Amino acid sequence: MQEALQALRSVPALVPKDLAARTQLRVRLRAQEVSRDARGSLLLWIVTAASWLLGILSAPLVWRVVAWAGGNFGVPKLALEVGFLLWWTVPALIALGVVLHQRATSTGAKGI
Repeated sequence: MQEALQALRSVPALVPKDLAARTQLRVRLRAQEVSRDARGSLLLWIVTAASWLLGILSAPLVWRVVAWAGGNFGVPKLALEVGFLLWWTVPALIALGVVLHQRATSTGAKGI
């Protein structure tokens, strides 16, 4: 076993002179990318939390407006309820679309 290890250690390996510099550059670039992704994720969480908080706080007012519109314009109750649910789901769907778009864009950029 010792002889085999000695034989492997004696085999010359050709490595480019700038290999260490290139590796360090790639590590720095990846660290910046991870940091940027983390900041973006934190911002997305903050915006999402603020959106939900505002949604909860504004729900009674929105429901009154929806009920008033339904009473004055004769909109069926089911349509009012669907509209009220859309009031909550559309921002979440937009946020989901943004996240999926960012992931697709960053994945596409990494593949280049």
